[in-house]
Amino acid sequence: MEIFQLLNGCTIFLRENPFRFCRRKQNKNRKSFVPTKQKTETKPQTTKNKTKTTSMNSPIKVSVKQLSESLSVSDTSQFVSVTYTSKSGRIVPEKSRIVLNTNVNLRRLYNKDLVKLKAYYATLQLQDKQAACKELIDSLEKSLAAGIGNNTDYTRRNSTTPVNKTIRLVANKDKTSSLEIVGVLRSKKVLEQGQYKTVNSSQKTILKNKIKNMLNLSSAKIRCLRLNSENIESIRFNKQQYALG
Repeated sequence: MEIFQLLNGCTIFLRENPFRFCRRKQNKNRKSFVPTKQKTETKPQTTKNKTKTTSMNSPIKVSVKQLSESLSVSDTSQFVSVTYTSKSGRIVPEKSRIVLNTNVNLRRLYNKDLVKLKAYYATLQLQDKQAACKELIDSLEKSLAAGIGNNTDYTRRNSTTPVNKTIRLVANKDKTSSLEIVGVLRSKKVLEQGQYKTVNSSQKTILKNKIKNMLNLSSAKIRCLRLNSENIESIRFNKQQYALG
């Protein structure tokens, strides 16, 4: 109770102070209400396995002339995948899938290889390695001087005529002619293993092959594939597959 005394001597009794606010004491045993999040039932997502039916393009039957014309269209280098059966130098033919980079500048490749070989030759001290490397240098220089394919040391010299950077015409021994695809080997996957003929290579030839592999010479990766139905099973380029009919 509050007691106030006025100036005139009167006394006022107030039962409670109206300016005082009382805060209720919370009951500790009383649980406060906390809103809980309602659980929303999520339906399990059923993912249907959609089977992708990738229909492979069926090969288009073309003639050798039509195929050679299609290969000659591109002005830039292009990759060509060929399922090819190799018979030369083998007792049992070998079937493989070969990827070539075609329509390339071979003279530029030869010049780059010459720079590698001359730099490597300057580091050699053993005479047998020097002789092997010198032969590789001389061979590339002769090819650049006489024209690639017309090297005097080449067994098929003067028998090839380039149609373009991808196709060349070859004069065969039986006085017939055939076409070949020319390109730089990028990959090879053997599908059916063949058997090579036994060849007794000289020590110099073995050293030259080692140098080619070690320096990764592009000129050593040039491949010429006969453009006929006997050797080529199928050929793929520009997202289309062809077969010789």
